[in-house]
Amino acid sequence: MLKKILSLAMLLSVLCASAQERVYKDRNNKATTADLAESYEISTFNNDKTLQTIRTFRMDNSLISESSLAIREDGVMPQGKATLYNPDGSVAWFANYANGNLDGESKTFWPGGALKRDETYSAGKMLSGTCYDVNGEEIPYFPREKRPEYPGGMTEAYKFIANNFQVRGTKSGTIYLTFVVEKDGSVADIEIKKGVGKRLDQEAVRVLKSMPKWIPGTQEGVAVRTSFALPIKIAEQP
Repeated sequence: MLKKILSLAMLLSVLCASAQERVYKDRNNKATTADLAESYEISTFNNDKTLQTIRTFRMDNSLISESSLAIREDGVMPQGKATLYNPDGSVAWFANYANGNLDGESKTFWPGGALKRDETYSAGKMLSGTCYDVNGEEIPYFPREKRPEYPGGMTEAYKFIANNFQVRGTKSGTIYLTFVVEKDGSVADIEIKKGVGKRLDQEAVRVLKSMPKWIPGTQEGVAVRTSFALPIKIAEQP
């Protein structure tokens, strides 16, 4: 009888440990409440907690994506296969990762299932890449994803910040900000992740809001909202 009780207790323990809570996300992929969410994530772990599998769902419970992260002493990094799904459940894209880098084949598909992009990687370096139109005809290659760019590059971005920063530094440090580059290149959703001081932090936000439009990020050649992180170093001034 004791063995049965222990077995039942162990089973209940495993079931409780396996039960996963939903983490609701808004349009910026930030945690939110269910009534404001556009998607939700469910994570599971292997027995020794070294691999986390993340599945993201639309609010109608259809699967958006699934991928895995290796959890190591030196950090967390993509590992294994990652897949993105269309609303009808068909595969839109998949790729393979090893040690945080693209490794092996990566393919993108048109909504009807025709091959759109065929790439091969080794340790993060692309060995070959071919793009196709919806009819299967080869077209000039272009990257699947492209990060937002400030006109003239980051040197010009920091020059703009330095020339427009009007609050004198009363202390030194680095302000870490995140923001979103919208499809039209404008800057939105600015957040201070780590600040130096209230006045300096507010000035950093003001300057970012006043920046000229960026060149937006793209996915498959189409402009998309893209998150961006930017550190601003502050030097104490006499």
